[in-house]
Amino acid sequence: MSFFRSFLASLLAIMVSFFILFFFFVALIAGLASQGAGETEPYVRDNSVLKISIKGAIPERGNDDPFELMFNPTAGSGSSMTGIVENLEKAAADKKIKGVWLDLGLVSASWPHLDEIHNALETFKKSGKFIYASTDDLGMNEQAYYLATASDSLFIPPQTIFEFDGFYLQPYFLKSMFDKLGIDVEVVRSGPHKSFADTYTRNDLSPENRKQYEAILNSSTNEFMEAVAGFTKMNRAQLDAMLNNQPMIGAEAAFNNKLVHGLMYPDQFEAKLKARLEVKEKDKVNTISSNRYAKISRESVGLEAGDSDAKIAVINAAGDIMPGLVPGFEDQAGMITVSSFKKSLDKVVEDEDVKAIVIRIDSPGGSASTSDMLHHLIKNAAKKKPVVASMGNVAASGGYYMAMGADTVVASPFTITGSIGVISVKYNVNELMSKKLGITFDEVKSHQNADWFSLTKSFTPIQNKTMEASNAATYEAFLKVVSENRGMSRDQVNAVAEGRVWTGRDAKEKGLVDVLGGHKDAIAIAAKMAGVEKYDVTVYPKPTPFFERFAAGSTEIARTILQPSDFELETLARRLLHLGGSGKGYPSLRMPVEFTLQ
Repeated sequence: MSFFRSFLASLLAIMVSFFILFFFFVALIAGLASQGAGETEPYVRDNSVLKISIKGAIPERGNDDPFELMFNPTAGSGSSMTGIVENLEKAAADKKIKGVWLDLGLVSASWPHLDEIHNALETFKKSGKFIYASTDDLGMNEQAYYLATASDSLFIPPQTIFEFDGFYLQPYFLKSMFDKLGIDVEVVRSGPHKSFADTYTRNDLSPENRKQYEAILNSSTNEFMEAVAGFTKMNRAQLDAMLNNQPMIGAEAAFNNKLVHGLMYPDQFEAKLKARLEVKEKDKVNTISSNRYAKISRESVGLEAGDSDAKIAVINAAGDIMPGLVPGFEDQAGMITVSSFKKSLDKVVEDEDVKAIVIRIDSPGGSASTSDMLHHLIKNAAKKKPVVASMGNVAASGGYYMAMGADTVVASPFTITGSIGVISVKYNVNELMSKKLGITFDEVKSHQNADWFSLTKSFTPIQNKTMEASNAATYEAFLKVVSENRGMSRDQVNAVAEGRVWTGRDAKEKGLVDVLGGHKDAIAIAAKMAGVEKYDVTVYPKPTPFFERFAAGSTEIARTILQPSDFELETLARRLLHLGGSGKGYPSLRMPVEFTLQ
């Protein structure tokens, strides 16, 4: 048995090594090819149109790793939010670019990303150049239509899908399932709106949670409807009546209701472009893709380049805020940990060329202690250099706590933020184990409360009181941090806290953020605070090359197969427990729910 185990292990190791070497050579060839191709910029013909295809998700930042692009050609920087915004700025100044073609489909991007692109499109139009939008046979949804409202005209095929029916938020609840399984959930919270645990303890929205759901839905809907009203020249009452009438799903209905400017097949749309460009019917329209145009330098279109001696550093902080579980693990799991964040922050603080720092936060929160340490790191950094917090799709609870270490806080009108509150969740699986699975437990203990975090016991009254006191202390610490940053009294903060969730626009009105704007605005504010006009933008953490991720993943797969253990299961379990509020009752700063506007 030992012989066969060793033989299989050796065989697997050889196979993994072979694939790693194979991909290494492919990556090497791709890298050399990209270097050769990168020596000269793409050629842009006169009278060209910049074609920006936006379908599916829109990452914040693209990856131009040649090996990555071999497997995903749409992963380039020109397909990202920051890349599209940068391309529009260059295209506005480029004399060879006469207009933009928005090639839209079913878009699933976050609303703050859409809003940033929408604003960049509006800015581009000030150059006097046109923007035409279109879709294909797959059709478009409201996210795509929101982008189209920044265009001059929208044309769609006669039989395609056009979704225009409003928005809804639909959370799910697990209480009935937990009851059937025999899992009891105990919740200690500070603030009635801190409703993260409602997912486990209720079958519907609490009155407090419903109120904030409605406020968020109304605020986001207003932003969308304002854009549609400006595009269609209809008032809000007309649009609301349209949405409350028969549901709209087809192109013909959209055209009849004056939501689009024409029904056209692709060849007819091309003829429309030719007419606008004054191109002969027999000639082709000169287009350049957004990914190719991303390789055009700012200098070549007459824009000033940055100053390599002055940098604005952007640190991306995305994911759940969690204590580090395993060295290196946090870098792969979409989490924000002290070790990974500090590594990036230390680099930019120590770099003399970095004049200001932007912390790009996209997090619903997580561990209270980790959030506090991250806030402390940011606050210390702000003593040495200007720091701006830029809120992405969500910067709530622990994510908002982080932002309070910055000098200035910038949020998109669509950002979900706030959720200033504390919650502790503890699971009791005794009924599941004993009655459902037939697993029983017995114990010996040294002291009365040694087992109070056991997953087979409920809190005693005195233990519950201890957790309430712990939560209250954490909540007061949270209020103090916000009070100091926002220049508000403790009671003023508490009036807008108690776990409430706000959109960026509402948060601005409540004094919880300083500026309504996007990622680019935050960088400009940071530069102004640092007193620099010319600068380069450097981003941390640096993206890991595809090949390195592949090699690391292959090694991990081999290790898992060759040396099976309970370690991976323990790691996964710990992560899930932390995501659920730690599972052991530790205070957590986490947003009530994951908000997805549909």
